[in-house]
Amino acid sequence: MVNWRVLGPLEIVHHGRHIDAGPPQRRAVLGILLLARGKPVSRGRITRLLWGDDPPASPTNSLRTHVSRLRQTFRENGLTADHARLLTVGDGYRLTTGDGSLDLVRFERLTCQAKDAPDRTALPLFESAFALWRGPMLPELSSDVFRENVLPRYEEVRLTAYENHVDARLRVGEHVGLVPELLEFTQEFPYRTRLRIQLMLSLYRCGRGAEALTVYRDTRGHFSAQLGLDAPAELRALESLILTESPSLTDVSHFVSMDLLRPTRPLAATRPVSHTWSVN
Repeated sequence: MVNWRVLGPLEIVHHGRHIDAGPPQRRAVLGILLLARGKPVSRGRITRLLWGDDPPASPTNSLRTHVSRLRQTFRENGLTADHARLLTVGDGYRLTTGDGSLDLVRFERLTCQAKDAPDRTALPLFESAFALWRGPMLPELSSDVFRENVLPRYEEVRLTAYENHVDARLRVGEHVGLVPELLEFTQEFPYRTRLRIQLMLSLYRCGRGAEALTVYRDTRGHFSAQLGLDAPAELRALESLILTESPSLTDVSHFVSMDLLRPTRPLAATRPVSHTWSVN
Protein backbone atom coordinates (compact mmCIF):
# COMPACT_ATOMS: atom_id res chain seq x y z
CA MET A 1 0.00 0.00 0.00
CA VAL A 2 1.28 3.45 -0.96
CA ASN A 3 0.03 6.60 0.75
CA TRP A 4 0.33 9.81 -1.25
CA ARG A 5 0.12 12.87 1.00
CA VAL A 6 -0.56 16.43 -0.13
CA LEU A 7 -2.29 17.78 3.00
CA GLY A 8 0.95 19.28 4.23
CA PRO A 9 4.44 18.83 2.75
CA LEU A 10 4.39 16.22 -0.02
CA GLU A 11 5.08 12.71 1.24
CA ILE A 12 5.14 9.21 -0.24
CA VAL A 13 4.83 6.38 2.28
CA HIS A 14 5.20 2.78 1.09
CA HIS A 15 4.50 0.09 3.70
CA GLY A 16 5.35 2.56 6.46
CA ARG A 17 8.61 3.71 4.83
CA HIS A 18 9.01 7.28 3.62
CA ILE A 19 10.27 7.63 0.05
CA ASP A 20 12.41 10.63 -0.83
CA ALA A 21 10.80 12.22 -3.92
CA GLY A 22 13.74 14.54 -4.49
CA PRO A 23 14.27 18.30 -4.22
CA PRO A 24 11.36 20.73 -3.64
CA GLN A 25 10.68 21.46 -7.33
CA ARG A 26 10.41 17.76 -8.16
CA ARG A 27 8.05 17.23 -5.23
CA ALA A 28 6.04 20.20 -6.47
CA VAL A 29 5.67 18.59 -9.91
CA LEU A 30 4.48 15.41 -8.23
CA GLY A 31 2.04 17.41 -6.10
CA ILE A 32 0.52 19.05 -9.20
CA LEU A 33 0.02 15.66 -10.84
CA LEU A 34 -1.51 14.17 -7.68
CA LEU A 35 -3.99 17.03 -7.38
CA ALA A 36 -5.15 16.30 -10.94
CA ARG A 37 -6.37 12.87 -9.72
CA GLY A 38 -5.54 10.87 -12.79
CA LYS A 39 -6.31 13.55 -15.37
CA PRO A 40 -3.68 14.82 -17.83
CA VAL A 41 -1.94 18.09 -17.02
CA SER A 42 -0.32 20.01 -19.86
CA ARG A 43 3.31 21.10 -19.64
CA GLY A 44 2.18 24.70 -20.01
CA ARG A 45 -0.10 24.43 -16.98
CA ILE A 46 2.53 22.70 -14.89
CA THR A 47 4.99 25.45 -15.86
CA ARG A 48 2.57 28.19 -14.75
CA LEU A 49 1.74 26.48 -11.46
CA LEU A 50 5.37 25.68 -10.74
CA TRP A 51 7.15 28.88 -11.76
CA GLY A 52 4.41 31.47 -12.27
CA ASP A 53 5.69 34.40 -14.31
CA ASP A 54 9.35 33.47 -13.88
CA PRO A 55 9.96 30.13 -15.67
CA PRO A 56 13.47 28.87 -16.41
CA ALA A 57 15.00 29.31 -19.85
CA SER A 58 13.96 25.79 -20.89
CA PRO A 59 10.96 24.70 -18.79
CA THR A 60 10.11 21.75 -21.06
CA ASN A 61 13.54 20.21 -20.54
CA SER A 62 13.33 20.86 -16.80
CA LEU A 63 9.94 19.11 -16.61
CA ARG A 64 11.20 16.14 -18.63
CA THR A 65 14.09 15.76 -16.19
CA HIS A 66 11.79 15.92 -13.15
CA VAL A 67 9.39 13.36 -14.64
CA SER A 68 12.24 11.03 -15.60
CA ARG A 69 13.69 11.20 -12.10
CA LEU A 70 10.26 10.58 -10.54
CA ARG A 71 9.81 7.47 -12.66
CA GLN A 72 13.27 6.31 -11.57
CA THR A 73 12.37 6.94 -7.91
CA PHE A 74 9.20 4.87 -8.28
CA ARG A 75 11.10 1.95 -9.82
CA GLU A 76 13.94 2.02 -7.31
CA ASN A 77 11.49 1.92 -4.41
CA GLY A 78 9.39 -0.96 -5.68
CA LEU A 79 6.36 1.03 -6.81
CA THR A 80 4.69 -0.96 -9.57
CA ALA A 81 2.15 0.21 -12.15
CA ASP A 82 -0.56 -0.72 -9.62
CA HIS A 83 0.90 1.86 -7.22
CA ALA A 84 1.77 4.63 -9.68
CA ARG A 85 1.75 5.03 -13.44
CA LEU A 86 3.30 8.25 -14.73
CA LEU A 87 2.55 8.59 -18.43
CA THR A 88 3.34 11.14 -21.11
CA VAL A 89 0.01 12.15 -22.65
CA GLY A 90 0.02 14.57 -25.57
CA ASP A 91 1.86 17.69 -24.43
CA GLY A 92 1.62 16.81 -20.77
CA TYR A 93 1.63 14.09 -18.13
CA ARG A 94 -0.83 11.94 -16.24
CA LEU A 95 -0.30 10.16 -12.92
CA THR A 96 -2.64 7.41 -11.80
CA THR A 97 -2.49 5.91 -8.29
CA GLY A 98 -4.42 3.35 -6.31
CA ASP A 99 -7.99 4.18 -5.29
CA GLY A 100 -8.14 5.92 -1.92
CA SER A 101 -4.37 6.23 -1.65
CA LEU A 102 -4.40 10.05 -1.74
CA ASP A 103 -4.98 11.73 1.63
CA LEU A 104 -7.07 14.47 0.01
CA VAL A 105 -9.51 11.86 -1.31
CA ARG A 106 -9.72 10.23 2.12
CA PHE A 107 -10.36 13.63 3.71
CA GLU A 108 -13.23 14.34 1.33
CA ARG A 109 -14.76 10.91 1.84
CA LEU A 110 -14.59 11.11 5.62
CA THR A 111 -16.10 14.60 5.78
CA CYS A 112 -18.86 13.59 3.35
CA GLN A 113 -19.69 10.56 5.49
CA ALA A 114 -19.63 12.70 8.62
CA LYS A 115 -21.96 15.32 7.17
CA ASP A 116 -24.64 12.67 6.53
CA ALA A 117 -24.15 10.75 9.80
CA PRO A 118 -25.79 11.22 13.21
CA ASP A 119 -23.82 13.71 15.26
CA ARG A 120 -22.26 11.23 17.71
CA THR A 121 -21.12 9.11 14.76
CA ALA A 122 -20.00 12.15 12.78
CA LEU A 123 -17.63 13.57 15.40
CA PRO A 124 -14.93 10.85 15.22
CA LEU A 125 -15.20 10.87 11.41
CA PHE A 126 -14.51 14.60 11.34
CA GLU A 127 -11.63 14.17 13.79
CA SER A 128 -10.07 11.43 11.63
CA ALA A 129 -10.41 13.67 8.58
CA PHE A 130 -8.73 16.69 10.16
CA ALA A 131 -5.94 14.49 11.53
CA LEU A 132 -4.86 13.95 7.90
CA TRP A 133 -3.76 17.59 7.68
CA ARG A 134 -0.10 17.94 8.70
CA GLY A 135 0.30 21.66 7.97
CA PRO A 136 -0.17 24.06 5.04
CA MET A 137 -0.90 22.23 1.81
CA LEU A 138 2.10 21.60 -0.45
CA PRO A 139 4.52 24.32 0.71
CA GLU A 140 6.78 23.12 -2.13
CA LEU A 141 4.39 24.89 -4.51
CA SER A 142 5.21 28.50 -3.74
CA SER A 143 4.24 30.29 -6.97
CA ASP A 144 1.67 33.08 -6.74
CA VAL A 145 -0.34 31.35 -9.45
CA PHE A 146 -0.85 28.28 -7.25
CA ARG A 147 -1.22 30.18 -3.97
CA GLU A 148 -3.77 32.66 -5.34
CA ASN A 149 -5.71 30.62 -7.89
CA VAL A 150 -5.65 26.97 -6.81
CA LEU A 151 -4.93 26.73 -3.10
CA PRO A 152 -7.99 28.79 -1.98
CA ARG A 153 -10.42 26.15 -3.25
CA TYR A 154 -8.83 23.55 -0.98
CA GLU A 155 -8.86 26.00 1.92
CA GLU A 156 -12.58 26.46 1.24
CA VAL A 157 -13.19 22.70 1.36
CA ARG A 158 -11.33 22.46 4.68
CA LEU A 159 -13.12 25.45 6.20
CA THR A 160 -16.57 24.24 5.14
CA ALA A 161 -15.82 20.85 6.68
CA TYR A 162 -14.69 22.59 9.88
CA GLU A 163 -17.94 24.57 10.01
CA ASN A 164 -19.94 21.35 9.56
CA HIS A 165 -17.90 19.84 12.41
CA VAL A 166 -18.69 22.86 14.60
CA ASP A 167 -22.41 22.48 13.86
CA ALA A 168 -22.27 18.85 15.01
CA ARG A 169 -20.40 19.82 18.18
CA LEU A 170 -22.95 22.54 18.92
CA ARG A 171 -25.77 20.02 18.55
CA VAL A 172 -24.20 17.78 21.21
CA GLY A 173 -23.57 20.66 23.61
CA GLU A 174 -19.81 21.29 23.16
CA HIS A 175 -20.17 25.08 23.05
CA VAL A 176 -17.74 25.74 25.94
CA GLY A 177 -14.78 24.13 24.17
CA LEU A 178 -15.66 25.81 20.89
CA VAL A 179 -15.33 29.41 22.09
CA PRO A 180 -11.50 29.67 22.08
CA GLU A 181 -11.30 27.86 18.73
CA LEU A 182 -13.88 30.09 17.10
CA LEU A 183 -12.30 33.26 18.50
CA GLU A 184 -9.09 32.26 16.69
CA PHE A 185 -10.83 31.30 13.44
CA THR A 186 -12.92 34.46 13.27
CA GLN A 187 -9.77 36.53 13.66
CA GLU A 188 -8.20 34.69 10.73
CA PHE A 189 -11.36 34.81 8.60
CA PRO A 190 -13.16 37.98 9.71
CA TYR A 191 -15.77 38.02 6.91
CA ARG A 192 -16.88 34.42 7.15
CA THR A 193 -20.49 34.69 8.25
CA ARG A 194 -21.04 31.14 9.40
CA LEU A 195 -18.10 31.18 11.80
CA ARG A 196 -19.39 34.42 13.32
CA ILE A 197 -22.82 32.86 13.82
CA GLN A 198 -21.29 29.84 15.49
CA LEU A 199 -19.15 32.01 17.78
CA MET A 200 -22.09 34.17 18.81
CA LEU A 201 -24.21 31.12 19.55
CA SER A 202 -21.42 29.44 21.54
CA LEU A 203 -20.87 32.57 23.63
CA TYR A 204 -24.59 32.95 24.31
CA ARG A 205 -24.89 29.35 25.45
CA CYS A 206 -21.96 29.93 27.82
CA GLY A 207 -23.90 32.76 29.47
CA ARG A 208 -21.82 35.41 27.67
CA GLY A 209 -24.61 37.14 25.76
CA ALA A 210 -22.98 40.59 26.03
CA GLU A 211 -19.84 39.25 24.35
CA ALA A 212 -21.96 37.65 21.62
CA LEU A 213 -23.48 41.07 20.89
CA THR A 214 -20.00 42.59 20.83
CA VAL A 215 -19.03 40.06 18.15
CA TYR A 216 -22.06 41.23 16.14
CA ARG A 217 -21.14 44.91 16.49
CA ASP A 218 -17.52 44.22 15.53
CA THR A 219 -18.65 42.25 12.50
CA ARG A 220 -21.04 44.98 11.42
CA GLY A 221 -18.18 47.49 11.73
CA HIS A 222 -15.83 45.30 9.67
CA PHE A 223 -18.37 44.84 6.89
CA SER A 224 -19.17 48.55 6.81
CA ALA A 225 -15.59 49.84 6.92
CA GLN A 226 -13.93 47.28 4.67
CA LEU A 227 -16.70 46.25 2.26
CA GLY A 228 -19.20 49.09 2.41
CA LEU A 229 -21.93 46.59 3.33
CA ASP A 230 -24.33 46.03 6.19
CA ALA A 231 -23.93 42.95 8.36
CA PRO A 232 -25.32 39.80 6.69
CA ALA A 233 -29.01 39.11 7.27
CA GLU A 234 -28.24 35.89 9.18
CA LEU A 235 -26.21 37.82 11.75
CA ARG A 236 -28.88 40.48 12.11
CA ALA A 237 -31.46 37.76 12.73
CA LEU A 238 -29.26 36.19 15.40
CA GLU A 239 -28.74 39.56 17.08
CA SER A 240 -32.52 39.95 17.35
CA LEU A 241 -32.85 36.50 18.91
CA ILE A 242 -30.16 37.32 21.47
CA LEU A 243 -31.70 40.68 22.34
CA THR A 244 -35.08 39.02 22.98
CA GLU A 245 -33.44 36.05 24.78
CA SER A 246 -35.25 33.64 22.49
CA PRO A 247 -35.61 30.14 24.01
CA SER A 248 -34.58 28.73 20.61
CA LEU A 249 -31.00 29.79 21.32
CA THR A 250 -30.58 27.19 24.05
CA ASP A 251 -32.67 24.51 22.29
CA VAL A 252 -29.90 22.54 20.58
CA SER A 253 -32.02 20.40 18.28
CA HIS A 254 -34.19 23.31 17.13
CA PHE A 255 -31.78 26.18 16.72
CA VAL A 256 -28.85 24.66 14.84
CA SER A 257 -31.18 23.20 12.21
CA MET A 258 -32.65 26.64 11.43
CA ASP A 259 -31.96 28.36 8.14
CA LEU A 260 -30.01 30.93 10.15
CA LEU A 261 -27.14 28.45 10.25
CA ARG A 262 -27.53 27.50 6.61
CA PRO A 263 -26.28 30.58 4.71
CA THR A 264 -27.95 31.04 1.36
CA ARG A 265 -24.94 32.67 -0.30
CA PRO A 266 -21.36 31.44 -0.83
CA LEU A 267 -19.23 32.35 2.15
CA ALA A 268 -15.90 34.04 1.46
CA ALA A 269 -12.62 33.19 3.15
CA THR A 270 -9.94 35.83 3.50
CA ARG A 271 -9.49 35.79 -0.27
CA PRO A 272 -12.05 35.17 -3.01
CA VAL A 273 -11.99 31.60 -4.26
CA SER A 274 -11.14 31.40 -7.95
CA HIS A 275 -13.13 29.00 -10.10
CA THR A 276 -11.20 29.72 -13.28
CA TRP A 277 -8.11 27.64 -12.57
CA SER A 278 -7.57 23.94 -12.02
CA VAL A 279 -4.48 21.79 -11.98
CA ASN A 280 -5.55 19.83 -15.04
